[in-house]
Amino acid sequence: MGSLRLFSLMILLFLGGILAFAQSQKSGQDSQSLPLIELNLDFRNLVSDDRKEQISDEKVRSLIEKVNQVYSQCRVSFRTRKLLEVPASSLKINFPPQSEADLGIIGDQINPNGFGKSNEAFPITIAGNFLFFAPTHQVNLYALTWTWLNGPNNIGRMHSVIARQHLDGPSAVEITVHELGHFFLLPHTGIAGNIMASGFTISPEQCAQVRSVAETYYQALR
Repeated sequence: MGSLRLFSLMILLFLGGILAFAQSQKSGQDSQSLPLIELNLDFRNLVSDDRKEQISDEKVRSLIEKVNQVYSQCRVSFRTRKLLEVPASSLKINFPPQSEADLGIIGDQINPNGFGKSNEAFPITIAGNFLFFAPTHQVNLYALTWTWLNGPNNIGRMHSVIARQHLDGPSAVEITVHELGHFFLLPHTGIAGNIMASGFTISPEQCAQVRSVAETYYQALR
């Protein structure tokens, strides 16, 4: 009798696994039938006087191609509209930044008028080689993204700042994908392998939010 119950349980688990797999396949197929949402990115790369922080157009293009492979799960794609090299000495900032406050000042200097004009894009700043402990977040900080909303279809300010050293390593795609996730108001998660933890998977619920936020707030970026 015990063997029969065990066998029955195994059958139920097997059928449950098949159903879960079928549902995940259907979810993937459904997402691929959605219209593609394309969004603009503007990169600004801060450089010191010796320009040792330079980055090539090719490296940025390659990075975004890999980022797009991840966000294809949601039928969302990014295109780099421009990559500008900005001398740090032309801004009133500490360079490289040494605190979270410095990152905020960089955002103000780079994007003083906030966001909302029809000719703008997601602003991403590469801010030199920085890594410091941030008491607010209780982490060692090498990237920060913020999005402030004033109401429906009204973005007060948005910006992302990423450390230059990570664009040369294997974590470049992971970090960029994660920071872009914050533009869509995705919170951190403890789910291993997820983009809002440390990885490349996006849940159907996250994809629904990405697309909803893009449609609601980011029409100007398309």
